[in-house]
Amino acid sequence: MNNLSQRQYSILRFLIIKQSPVTAKEIADKFNVSIRTVRYDLDDIEKCLKKYDINLIKKNSVGMWINGTDAAVKRIGEEFVEFQDLPYRVLTKDERVKKIISILLEQSNYIPFDQLAEMIIVSRSTVIKDMVEVEAWFNKRHIDIIRKTKLGIKIRCGEKQLRKALIDFINENADSQSLYTLIKESTPRIALNEDSRSLTKEYINTLFDKDGIKIFQQFIGKIQKELGVIFSDNSVSTLMIHYGIAVKRVRLGKKIYMPQEQLEKLKAMNEFKVAQKNIHILENGFNVKIPESEIGYIALHLIGAKVAKDPKNNELIDIYGDEINMIDQYIQKVSTLLGFDLTEDQELRKNLLLHLKPTFNRIKYNMTIVNPILQNIKTFYPIIFNAAKEASDILSDAVSAKIEDDEIGFITMHVGACIERKKRENPIRKFKALIACASSIGTSKLLASRMNCEFKEIYILDEVSIAELNERINDNVDLIITTVPIDNILLKPVVTVSPFLTEKDKIRIRNTLMLLEGAAYKHNIDVEALLQIINKYCIIEDKISLEEQLNKFLNGDIRIMNREDQKLLSEMIDVKRTIVNAKISSKEEAIRLAGKLLLDDGYINDNYIEAMLELSSELSSYLVIAPGIAMPHARPERGALKAGFSILTIQEGINFGHEKNDPVRIIFALAAVDNNSHLRAMSELSMLLNEENNVEMIKNAKQSKEIINIINDFEKSFLANIDA
Repeated sequence: MNNLSQRQYSILRFLIIKQSPVTAKEIADKFNVSIRTVRYDLDDIEKCLKKYDINLIKKNSVGMWINGTDAAVKRIGEEFVEFQDLPYRVLTKDERVKKIISILLEQSNYIPFDQLAEMIIVSRSTVIKDMVEVEAWFNKRHIDIIRKTKLGIKIRCGEKQLRKALIDFINENADSQSLYTLIKESTPRIALNEDSRSLTKEYINTLFDKDGIKIFQQFIGKIQKELGVIFSDNSVSTLMIHYGIAVKRVRLGKKIYMPQEQLEKLKAMNEFKVAQKNIHILENGFNVKIPESEIGYIALHLIGAKVAKDPKNNELIDIYGDEINMIDQYIQKVSTLLGFDLTEDQELRKNLLLHLKPTFNRIKYNMTIVNPILQNIKTFYPIIFNAAKEASDILSDAVSAKIEDDEIGFITMHVGACIERKKRENPIRKFKALIACASSIGTSKLLASRMNCEFKEIYILDEVSIAELNERINDNVDLIITTVPIDNILLKPVVTVSPFLTEKDKIRIRNTLMLLEGAAYKHNIDVEALLQIINKYCIIEDKISLEEQLNKFLNGDIRIMNREDQKLLSEMIDVKRTIVNAKISSKEEAIRLAGKLLLDDGYINDNYIEAMLELSSELSSYLVIAPGIAMPHARPERGALKAGFSILTIQEGINFGHEKNDPVRIIFALAAVDNNSHLRAMSELSMLLNEENNVEMIKNAKQSKEIINIINDFEKSFLANIDA
């Protein structure tokens, strides 16, 4: 189907979605083109459809429609699913401008206005009007737009400017905290609904396929190992995008050049040596020769990358004498400005040292960084931000350059985290949590400090990156708090929050704690006492409604809080969805069999099994939740109809791709209709599998009924302990 144009794909999608005949005029009006153009497009579409045994039926005075079997139409949908984010509606002005920018960034030749209009599905005059904002965007980056009669337009700039513009475009159209996830999802089968992210996704798909992602991950992994550092998830995604652009441009014959003097200085640095040593991974993987100047820029990005952890330097190292003296001066000035003594906080010194070294390198080599939450930092922490900015003259003197607000925003998070640490008490904490962030260590430190202040019952075990999360989940972890949406169908509850921990975030966390502890845990605020205070100073017109709303807000009156709304584990299992001692040779076969049990019992549709296989292919080790135990699943919207499990035990263990927990002998396949209703059952299952004796009995069961009895017996004791 690759011979169709973008507009033709959009028309085809429109015809498939339509439930009734549509006329050529309707299509012409929808796509703002002539009826003659529509007829030409329909000829190409019709030829393409014949390959799939599908007919385009045309009837005078009625219209046209797609006619074919459900299987044939489904096949088309599967093959052009990567184009599902293409518009069949008229784009907004902002969307059109972004689309034109993305096209010009990719094209080296002149593009006629008529061709641009066709690509965006608007008129020529609309494109010309939009060019005012397009030119402003490029002019801001000192890139010229060249116009020639009969030829059209193109941009003119140096290679370094172009690559910087590409990075700007990606940062503007995708929250940089989500780029890590965006790249991990970057396969042609996945489409996004948000138009701005779709533009970024469209470009990222030109940089990476599944094999390409693995090559870049291997390259960056080797570099981290040899440099003795671990980059933050955001830094990994940023490096991959930079390197992806570099490889793509080199393959197009577009090379970047570096002044020889700067290159010679870089060649003496460890980052360059390590990059040069491992550059063969990219060269062999992409069949391209990468010149020395490109390696120089690869090294530059390594120098400017933010480190999540430095495993070799858990304490401050005395050899950083000048940097430590400067940081001490900075902390002293911030303390004076805030009236809050931070000088004894060794963690702040260490974190600022680790953060500022790459910061200074970025400034030294004129590399910009975007802080995706800068405005939120200014809003939530204006006093700390202003103090951090006022004290930045100490840092500016060290690098002879101004420290931009984006960099100061990151520093503010470290200072804010230190202040939160100073305020907190040290109570007995009952629940153990991991903080998972995809951005800088500052974000996780700030969130951890806020958590420690707000939740006296939670003990933060560690702050980890999303990439590390799977390896860190064990019996000692009760829940996971993350700033980035992740696949939250796990044995351990996952709560996604803002780094600033809003009131809604707090309610979600408290709801989860209630689920973990059952009815024993409750956090209620005396609303009646609160109403008495309000009444003392205000006139209450509707006391009943106010009391109801305060109860909902302050005590988290949300349905998922109630234990009665949570399914028991026994309610999610059944002997007819259980098979013991299955003879299986691969994880794919295991997933299909477990999925068929759910399918045959009406818990999922066919799509859900394919979605489980997709997730298994992308995150195979992620599904292995404990030694010898896997939990295949998919997102609820991919075809889950009811919440339930199917259970398999396997005669001979099979490998799912987990370094430590393979081979898998037990499979719990989960159908989840939402992210909440199964949490109580998951809590039971977690307790069940924490006891080695239970796991062994399930492995050795000779009949399906035995497994059901093991679970039912455990549940009785589990509920008795909660209700006691």
